[in-house]
Amino acid sequence: MKTNFYETIAAAGVITERQIITIKSRANRGADVWEIFNNGNLRITQEQTKKGLSWLLNQWKTPRGIERKNNPFGYREQGILENFSHFELVDFYEDCNPWRCFYYPIYRVVSRSGNFFDYVATFGDRKNPVIIVN
Repeated sequence: MKTNFYETIAAAGVITERQIITIKSRANRGADVWEIFNNGNLRITQEQTKKGLSWLLNQWKTPRGIERKNNPFGYREQGILENFSHFELVDFYEDCNPWRCFYYPIYRVVSRSGNFFDYVATFGDRKNPVIIVN
């Protein structure tokens, strides 16, 4: 019996960067991709976790450790980043115009104490590269 792409990801409970890009591409073409969340949120691989955490910390502080003037994080988000545990893929953010919709992954940053915040990375927007969703 052949298992489909989404069942394989959901069963593993971990998703790679390439799989996220594939799912995002399919969603942007109109496919129903939300079955990957049937078993709950998906953890991100260790390689992607290192890359994502580094990027978020760079949005918060300069390489010298000074807080950036226009950083997107409040005290709550900063506390979660200081006690970081792992990332999860929780959903896709829907950004629609009159002609079509675009989907962006929503990531959850989880601390060791279980607190979390969700965000969307908007790489095309230099002034607001991170949108805090909750």
